[in-house]
This record gives sequence, structure tokens and C-alpha cells, in this order.
Amino acid sequence: MKHKFSTAQEAIQVIKLNEDEYRISALLPLRHITSGQKEDWNNLDKLMKGVFEITEEIPEMDKGAFKDKLSELFRSIKFNRKDKGLGIYVSQKIFRFMTFPFEVKQSLVMGQAFQIKELYMLQQYAVEYMVLYLSEKMARAFTGFDGAIIEKKDDFFPAHYSDPFEYEHPSRSTSYAGSAHVKGFEKDRSIMEKLRFESFIHTIDKHLHQYLTPKSILIVCGNKSHTASFVEHSKYAENVISLIQGGYDWFDMIEFRELTWPVMQSNIENRLNLILEEFKERSGEGFSEEGIVQVWNAVQEGRVKTLLVENGFEIGGYLDSLTPNVFRPGLAPATETYMPYAVNELVSLTDRKGGEVVFVESGQLPDGGHVAAICRY
Repeated sequence: MKHKFSTAQEAIQVIKLNEDEYRISALLPLRHITSGQKEDWNNLDKLMKGVFEITEEIPEMDKGAFKDKLSELFRSIKFNRKDKGLGIYVSQKIFRFMTFPFEVKQSLVMGQAFQIKELYMLQQYAVEYMVLYLSEKMARAFTGFDGAIIEKKDDFFPAHYSDPFEYEHPSRSTSYAGSAHVKGFEKDRSIMEKLRFESFIHTIDKHLHQYLTPKSILIVCGNKSHTASFVEHSKYAENVISLIQGGYDWFDMIEFRELTWPVMQSNIENRLNLILEEFKERSGEGFSEEGIVQVWNAVQEGRVKTLLVENGFEIGGYLDSLTPNVFRPGLAPATETYMPYAVNELVSLTDRKGGEVVFVESGQLPDGGHVAAICRY
């Protein structure tokens, strides 16, 4: 059985489709302090015992079979030193985990919904992208994700560029025409090579369709003429976020990662800056909300296009039963249900209402509100 989610997108999709009555979410920060990460494994063992104990509260369940699957899940968990957090998601039908490249706050929660805020953060920062390297000899393709990169080796890639142009000299010539023939040959060869490379790009396009969607991110590397030709003739030119010019025939995967990952990081930062600029503009037009109380109400009404949340912000509170759209921070009275992780609930609600969720750095939202929204109307 596959236990680790491949991507944040897969995790969110699986969790959104789950309708089990009881759902357990566990988060564990990974410190990497001791040799062999012994402390992390000890903390994971304690967390495992906590999950076992919380399942005792679930009535009418085959606890033996459930615990066998839990044990199998925990035995499958692996992490390395680049992982800073671990998330575990368990229900009657789901036994999965995910690692995070950022810190998480330790928690163990059982409820009617999974804690998925961290998965949305991962989806935002760990964006998958593709790298295409074009040289005079071949085309190489790589898939990048969260600072890691893997070269594609299939029935097409790496694709070799061959069949050089050969010029048939005329059978008769004079010495006076020699220079003209050489220039004519060079001109014809240049034209033919250009046409052949354009044809090569069209062939590459036919194979890229299995890897790229209209929203996929593509970085193209190679000399100036090859990258320019790709942008001019490929139907995937609009997917390109950057052209990196140079010869990298002998680069391995580590070197391509170091070449392209800073481009992706810059792309992610630029996108966040554009969203913050949009928030400022929409605020001036009266199409925004600030603070969790106002934002919650706007989300409930379906007005929120983009929810903005500062990294690390969390708050507890409850929904007033007399006014269901109103969120009230703080401890709930005896007649209400307290939500210790209200931001997670707000993220899930925004997604269900068709809004986008974006996380920004602490202090980037106005007036210390920690939560804001760009509204549709």
C-alpha cells in the first residue's frame, strides 16, 4: 500500500473526497538534533502511541484491524534532514503521511475534518516545474519539485538531434565562383539548420503534452538561438517563465537543480508580491476584508476570491449559534463548540466556497490582523 502522498495536490484531493466520520490529524516538527535523528524517531513513537490512544474513543470499530493498519503506516514513515515537519492523516479508509520542508507546530486532533492548512502551504511553496535543455546534440527534460530535480528518461527523452545538412556542390565551377559557392553553401546550411531545428521543436512539442498542462511551469535552457527558437515556435511558449542561456551539456541533476531552483523561488516570491499588490489595490476600491471576524463572514457569504493568511498564525474560537456566519475568538461558552484550530477551518471553508488560499510572511498584512481577503464583490 502507498502511504506517502506524492504531492500536496494529491493529498488535498484525497482528503477532500474522504467522508469518513472520524479523521485524525497529527503534526510533528523534525529537529534533526541528535545523531541518526534519534530524538525525532522517539517523538514519532510517542505520537504513534497518542494516535493509538485517541482511536480508543471511536465506537463501533474493528480496533484490531485499525491498529494493524496504523502500525503498517508508522513502519513505512521515512524522512531525511531536509524535512522539517511531518503530517499524518488517518481515518477509517485513509492511512497516509506527508513531509514538509517548513516547520510545523506539534498537534494531535480528531474531528470531522482533517487539519490541512500545512498541505495548502506545501502546495504553494513546493511547486512542480519542468526544465527543458536544448543543445546542438539533444534535448533533455527534468522535473523539479521543492529543490529536487529528476531527469526524465523515457521513449523520447533524452531526444537526440541528428541528420546534419549536407550540401551537394555543383559538378562544374570556375575559380572565380569559388568564394560565391562557399558563401552560398554557408547561407543554405544556416537556413536548413534553422528549419531543421524548428522541426525538432515541433517533435519535442508532441511529447511535452504528456507532461505539461496549460498551467504548468517551464524553464528552458540552452544557447540564445535555441531558446529563442523554442519561444517562437513551440505551443508551450506561454508556459515558459525563464530562459537560461548557456551550454550545459555536461551538467548533472545536481547542477541543473542549482541552476534552476533559484528561478523557481524568485517566481514564487514574485507571484506573492503580485497578490499583495492586488490586495492593496482592491482595498482602495472597497473589495477587501481584514481580520478573522470580518473575513470569516465574507467567506461564508461566498465573497472571497483570495484568502491571505500569515505564516504561523493560529487562533481558537467558535461560531455563534444565534448568528452562524459570525466567528468569535476566544473560549466558547458551554452551549457552543470550541474550535482550537480556527484558521484550519477557515482555510477548508474557503476552499469549499471556491476561493484561493495564499500564505504570506508574518507582518505583511495590515494592522496586525494576520488574516485578510481579496473579495469578488
